[in-house]
Amino acid sequence: MGECVGDLLVVLLDLHPVWWARHSISDMVQSSLVLVNAHLLQNPLNKLSVYGYLNTGVHKLYPSDDVMVTGESTAGKFEGFDKVNTTILMGIKDIMMECSSAEEHRQLDGALLSGAFNKK
Repeated sequence: MGECVGDLLVVLLDLHPVWWARHSISDMVQSSLVLVNAHLLQNPLNKLSVYGYLNTGVHKLYPSDDVMVTGESTAGKFEGFDKVNTTILMGIKDIMMECSSAEEHRQLDGALLSGAFNKK
């Protein structure tokens, strides 16, 4: 018999505030959530890890270290998707709120992935 194993999908989202002030972060986030949900739907053993990055550092969005998020119950929607989506969206909102000062925006002159991973 074959052994069933799942796959791990790691998603890195560029959350640089200067970039997203000029473009639609909403479209990127919604497209990413579709990809994440499709991955989880393919196999119940699939795993997911989502990170948001700025040149100031990397932020873990999912799985969350915080208290378990409860999603809204929506007819015709898998409850697990809602929990994942809500956790990721709340994490993005928290990161954006942390980087809300104008001084921080001026300091963030480029979202380099290598720069984000080099800072704690």
